[in-house]
Amino acid sequence: MSRPSRRLLVLLALALCLQSSLALAHCLRLVAPVSHHAFLVELCTPDGMVAVDMGGPGDEAPAPHEAAAFCLACHGPATALLPEPSSVPLPAMVVAALPAWVAPSVPALGARAPPYRPTGPPFLS
Repeated sequence: MSRPSRRLLVLLALALCLQSSLALAHCLRLVAPVSHHAFLVELCTPDGMVAVDMGGPGDEAPAPHEAAAFCLACHGPATALLPEPSSVPLPAMVVAALPAWVAPSVPALGARAPPYRPTGPPFLS
């Protein structure tokens, strides 16, 4: 297994740092003073995109015609034509007769005690 190149690791580290800093900024936006503009969050629903205002009171809601769009990431894969699945060959099975079980002719060994004297706690011996 080959190791990823150093550039790829640096790019991945930068992308994760960018994502974590943007997530922090997104969360801190909600605790900002009330004097900020509307903070619209778009939610994809079966009826279309719905913009929810997470800002303070008095902000205007979006116009209804803006909410008529839909998200291709949610609705696109469900309508996409998938390729035909490849045929998987069935496993080759051979039914063979099992040989009859024969009891061993050697007698079974008896139970053996350990090679040393059993001991226990000092007050019992």
